[in-house]
Amino acid sequence: MTDQLEENTGDPHRPGFHFMPPANWMNEPHAAFQYRGLHHIFYQRNPRGPFWDRIHWGHAVSHDLVNWRHLPDALTPDTVAVAPDGVWSGSATRGPDGSPVLFFTAGDNRLHPNQSIGLATPAAGPDGADSANQLSEWRAVPEPVVRLDTGLDTGYGPPLATEFRDPFVWRDGDEWFMLVGSGVGGVGGTALLYVSQDLVTWAYAGPLLVGDVGRLPATGVMWELPNLLPVSGPGGDRHVFIMSPWWPDPTEYSLRYAWYWIGSWDARARRFTPDHDEPRHFDYGGYFTGPTGTVDESGRTLLWSIAQDGRTDDEHRAAGWAHNAGLPLELSLGADGELRIAPVRELARLRRGGVVDLREPSLDNAAAALAAVRTDMAELELEAVVPGTSQLQVEVRRTPDGAEKAMMRYHAGERRIEIEVDGVAQGGPLTLDGDRLRLRVFVDRSMVEAYVNGHRSLTSRIYPRLPEKAQSMGISASAGVTLNRVRVWPLDPARNVSVPP
Repeated sequence: MTDQLEENTGDPHRPGFHFMPPANWMNEPHAAFQYRGLHHIFYQRNPRGPFWDRIHWGHAVSHDLVNWRHLPDALTPDTVAVAPDGVWSGSATRGPDGSPVLFFTAGDNRLHPNQSIGLATPAAGPDGADSANQLSEWRAVPEPVVRLDTGLDTGYGPPLATEFRDPFVWRDGDEWFMLVGSGVGGVGGTALLYVSQDLVTWAYAGPLLVGDVGRLPATGVMWELPNLLPVSGPGGDRHVFIMSPWWPDPTEYSLRYAWYWIGSWDARARRFTPDHDEPRHFDYGGYFTGPTGTVDESGRTLLWSIAQDGRTDDEHRAAGWAHNAGLPLELSLGADGELRIAPVRELARLRRGGVVDLREPSLDNAAAALAAVRTDMAELELEAVVPGTSQLQVEVRRTPDGAEKAMMRYHAGERRIEIEVDGVAQGGPLTLDGDRLRLRVFVDRSMVEAYVNGHRSLTSRIYPRLPEKAQSMGISASAGVTLNRVRVWPLDPARNVSVPP
């Protein structure tokens, strides 16, 4: 199977403006950075088919975080000597001279453990032949820079001998720090902290945090993709630690959660101190996993994710593709010290002109306007007051008879937000400020992402049996609900251009 973009353009379920490779398998986007104005994203992919095997680092660049140009693979098992069985997830940082460097998980099944940490640098150098700043060629160093020492002291026991991956590296002052995802047997997941003065020699500095899977089973026995990111805003300056939980076998919690803590980072003490004991659930929808972040050149903290598609292996083979990235998000800190989540502002350039723009409409007028919408790629914004024990429901990808739809529902009495598809609801707690609900929904064929009051996101999927009919919207509410604003924009597809290898 090839990687031609044209293969899947007629697929009614394939997202049109989310980042994804031309075809085949994708899991986590990672190692994002901006260099001289150009955004770079790397991602886990298999060029041979829509299944997981001998993972490569795909690479794409963008001027606006929306339209992407796919470059030749940056790192592959055939070109990275330390990773013959897969070049797995990692991160990017800046070296001493300011040029980007990559850290990756090296998969080598000849060894036990089969995971170590590798380093790669631009082959042409930042000012060499790569004058467009695309950094399209990378060279991995011939030996791992960090190997797991199974005798490390975590304070709770040794780390798991088989789980050591997803390095996240950042610079703080004259030092670089690295988190590596792992776990402690019988205790829970952990992020192992290392420190370096030169990016090559690393010293273990203890665990950043250690979980408690017995008390909080949804936090996993191991933590993948640990990230420590600065967040700022009206609430001051803090850090957020975010990770994906992992289990060796499928569980009721698998591929459904990303957890985070807000707290303070002290580089000198090598310590992260959470503001709250229990982690917080990032996305209530059940399809958001693999969060990875970066800080762009304007100082924004950006977060990427993988949106699981929830389909079977046979469905992947029939479609020719598997999974895509979630929308890029900006993280900040509210005046209440809580995390704020917003899709990046660049997505507004996809708007084609509003088809609905109502101020203080009646419920009937809003329902009629949304019922007239005909699109499977759109952005919806709604502002309402939902007091007391009232409820509000918003529907997208709705068929004329209402038999198929994705429905967002807020229960004021239960203080709960949900998204329901095919009769299955996913959700969590949400308390409104002054009964005001602000809902922003992005629909991209099978993708549905909702952002609620800037506090929570809900990522879901819908695969209508008759996708050409599931293109309208709807709204309903109980007595007492007041609508302040309803807006809808159809959205254009993004441009995703491939270049020859």
